[in-house]
Amino acid sequence: MRDSRADVRAYAAALLARLGRVNASDLRYFHDQNPPSDPVGWAHLGSALESIGERARANHSFNAAKELLAKPESYKPAPYGSPLRDVYAVAAIMAQAGRSASVPSILAFAPQRTTLASRYGLDYTTTQEKAWMLLAAADIGHNAGKIAVEVNGVPVPKGDPAVVNIEPAQLAGTRLNNVGESEVFRILSVEGVPREPLPAMSEGIRLHKQVYSLDGQPVDVSSLPRNERFVVVIEGESLPRAGGDYAVLDLLPAGWEIEGMLRPEQAGYAWLGELSEAQMRQARDDRYLAAISLPNYVMDRTDPDYPSRDYSKEIWSFKLAYVVRAVTPGRFALPAATAEHMYAPRVRARTAMGEMTIVE
Repeated sequence: MRDSRADVRAYAAALLARLGRVNASDLRYFHDQNPPSDPVGWAHLGSALESIGERARANHSFNAAKELLAKPESYKPAPYGSPLRDVYAVAAIMAQAGRSASVPSILAFAPQRTTLASRYGLDYTTTQEKAWMLLAAADIGHNAGKIAVEVNGVPVPKGDPAVVNIEPAQLAGTRLNNVGESEVFRILSVEGVPREPLPAMSEGIRLHKQVYSLDGQPVDVSSLPRNERFVVVIEGESLPRAGGDYAVLDLLPAGWEIEGMLRPEQAGYAWLGELSEAQMRQARDDRYLAAISLPNYVMDRTDPDYPSRDYSKEIWSFKLAYVVRAVTPGRFALPAATAEHMYAPRVRARTAMGEMTIVE
């Protein structure tokens, strides 16, 4: 437990205590002198203390986690985190520690979806939130009995979870009945391929994609000469000014290959203006990927050798660019570019799909 972050040390302590390999004196000192400051860290520390029989300190740790959950205004944004994730994480950890009786009082702190939508601009749940919800449900439901479900009067094979595959033609009129003694929850997953090109969509991000010649002139993609190079420019803006990390994805049409990714201040492309700094760029065989953080900041280039960010001047838009070559003649689908807030799935956008033709 030598990590400098208290929440990481608390997680490590919970794992080691479960295996009987934690130093009890170090754990007591950790609780008394340098405890975590977040609810999930407190819950992990409580779980570790519970494992070594320190019930008084465990009670204090779980109560500290509960007190923080009761103060959503004190939430400190963290990678992959949210108030909802913290609630279900604490619930799962307490259930694992044998304190299922206290879990309902923890779940009462779960933010309402309307609250989340107004505060964070989302009404989806993130991957982390889903994962902790499933863990909490699994730990709470260990002693809740078996699932007993019928589909159109036919018993579903036993299992937890129970999975039923339904053909599209059978969806209409399908009835699902719970014939067990406890509640069951259902998840409906649908997969398919759109019959028509998807239209442009904007939910919290304004997104635009344009193809240019190397000298900055817009290009008609209905007639692209083979073996010519072009610049694809993707521009976006966060409309609600939702700070955080954004992922940008642009799938390639079959007739293109990426030749290079353009960076800020790259020579030969002055017509592009200021390109955005990105935490990650990748040119793959079939797509261009980038990760950016917003807000960005105006760069102070007074000293060209040591540029710095001016944190008083926020930028809530981004511009990315890469160079492609038209390599294969033919008519191809032109996929849409997409952008999405990495921790608020509802904040997203998609450009319109289209078609392009490469000619000899």
